Amino acid sequence: MLTSLTLAMTIAVVTATQDTTELNADSLLKVLKQGGYTILLRHARTDHSYRDDPRTAPLDDRTKQRNLSDAGIADAKAIGVVMRQAGVPFAEIVSSPMFRAKETAQMAFGEPTLSSELMSLTATPEQRALVAKAPRSGANRVIVTHHFIIERYVPGIELGEIGESEAAVVRATPNGEVVMVGRFKLADWERLSGGRTGPVNAAEAHQAAAAFQAFHRQQAASAPGAIDWSATPAASLAGLYLHTFNSGDAEQMRAFVEKSLVADPNRSTDQRVEAYRGLFRDHGPFSIVGGEKMSHDEVSIRVRSKRGELSVVVKISPNDHSRAESIRLVGAP
Repeated sequence: MLTSLTLAMTIAVVTATQDTTELNADSLLKVLKQGGYTILLRHARTDHSYRDDPRTAPLDDRTKQRNLSDAGIADAKAIGVVMRQAGVPFAEIVSSPMFRAKETAQMAFGEPTLSSELMSLTATPEQRALVAKAPRSGANRVIVTHHFIIERYVPGIELGEIGESEAAVVRATPNGEVVMVGRFKLADWERLSGGRTGPVNAAEAHQAAAAFQAFHRQQAASAPGAIDWSATPAASLAGLYLHTFNSGDAEQMRAFVEKSLVADPNRSTDQRVEAYRGLFRDHGPFSIVGGEKMSHDEVSIRVRSKRGELSVVVKISPNDHSRAESIRLVGAP
């Protein structure tokens, strides 16, 4: 027979275990109906043909910002459909002032309150307080923001793990922190909305690569030894891979794998994307040092990561020059 003390300890252990278990999307919608949570949503999918810097982008000029793609617009509307159909109540809608964030908020939830704190790449007490604020009783909060805010404050979200249109649901704690309750993936929105989200379009990744290549061609005149990413099929694929890698976006990498890598019967797309998550977590984005080997079939690019220098070696398929037969990281610590 359990004593009162033993019973209390048992209950405490069970409660702690429940608090650290992530809920799936269907369970999240059920608890959200009761209120008491904050949804941290990364803005919907964007057109990656333009790269901006939140620190310098003028807030009133969308031509100087990366904007929502057609798929992202569909995602935002689908998120709104899911929340309305589930009867999830919101008392507060907060958004970054960037067009891609505030338009996601408008289409999914309604008119937001804009907060420049969500654009700061440096952590501030005000930013932390905004994320950890407790919602009004019986309702929820939603914050539409950028990946670095979610990665910074949500325990369990690693660098590169939160894609565009994806969200973490958190609960505020008395000590001014948050604990993660669960997350919504892009596939969850598609399923829950009955397929209303935009398609994962590999062409968007290729469009992003075109901008990446154009930037480096522009630098060639002033930077001796700069890489011409359009010189060979292998160089073009290498440029696309590096750009996709540096996005930190698993869905972009999924599109690259499906469109630009030869299928491997021993490794599924999910396994390849999971391997990418680990690499990005370990190395962070690559900065390019220079080209080591450039040929029609194979290129070797020297890059620098947070763990040191290494080479990215891309070899194209002899049967399909639009796909890579292999991509290897050589000399990684």
